[in-house]
Amino acid sequence: MSEQRVKLQHWPFNKGEQAQLIWISSPFWHDNKIMIYVYFKVERMKGNSKDKEVKVEKILADWGTLPALAIQHYYIDGDIVIIAVKILDNTV
Repeated sequence: MSEQRVKLQHWPFNKGEQAQLIWISSPFWHDNKIMIYVYFKVERMKGNSKDKEVKVEKILADWGTLPALAIQHYYIDGDIVIIAVKILDNTV
């Protein structure tokens, strides 16, 4: 297996803050590349109260990051890890 790290540009959340992936758009063409929108959600406590503030942000991402994305998983600082598995040919 090999691992490739990708960092989503323009990560809108605070450093070290966990953002939950809640939705992935259908692919579309943008600047001669296939792209997707990914939607992340962060829940924060509002000041000293018990109320939560929910922030949802849409981020433009390359189609190639799709295999590393999973809805309901958490991501920090826009770091996405893509793991490639080498398939062995066992034909006789």
